[in-house]
Amino acid sequence: MMSGPENLPAHVTSAKTTATYGPPRGAQSYWYCCECGFGPMTLDITPSCVYCENHHRCYQCRIDN
Repeated sequence: MMSGPENLPAHVTSAKTTATYGPPRGAQSYWYCCECGFGPMTLDITPSCVYCENHHRCYQCRIDN
């Protein structure tokens, strides 16, 4: 069992590493339905409009970062 920084694998340079993939933590992207205008809805967890119920996000829906 590893207990300290001296026992880290060779490819890890620090015990405190941060992910460099994707948007910064806490950053959210939002979208607005092109059919009814409802929004904002979170891009990563709301694939369909919660108001229309049958409209999936499409290229015409506005996305804000």
